[in-house]
Amino acid sequence: MYLGIDIVEVLQVKKLCEYEKQLHKVYTKAELKSVNAFTESKRVQYLAEKFAAKEAFSKAIGTGFTKDIQPNHIEVLYNSNWMPYISLYRSTKDFVISINIEQIYVSLSHCTTYALASIILT
Repeated sequence: MYLGIDIVEVLQVKKLCEYEKQLHKVYTKAELKSVNAFTESKRVQYLAEKFAAKEAFSKAIGTGFTKDIQPNHIEVLYNSNWMPYISLYRSTKDFVISINIEQIYVSLSHCTTYALASIILT
């Protein structure tokens, strides 16, 4: 079992949102689309949650972000009951398969100033 936790300042993500090109290095198209209907402040808070989850995930697998473990290879979305889940792509998915991770559990929360994520991998 692996554990990762991260907390992000919402203001840092708000600054990131000023740079469209950078957003696509961090978030997938589906993630960006999933927050389009929100007000600007809610959009930034939910993007901060997603970033915290990506950081927590990279900590849980013990690598942090590398050339093979990229933030936009880790997709954080919500099911119809607003339960968050993670999908993996490209080399990140390959790495997780290689270390025999079968299940990803994610918990997210935010307030106006912070977002946090906890990840458990089994």
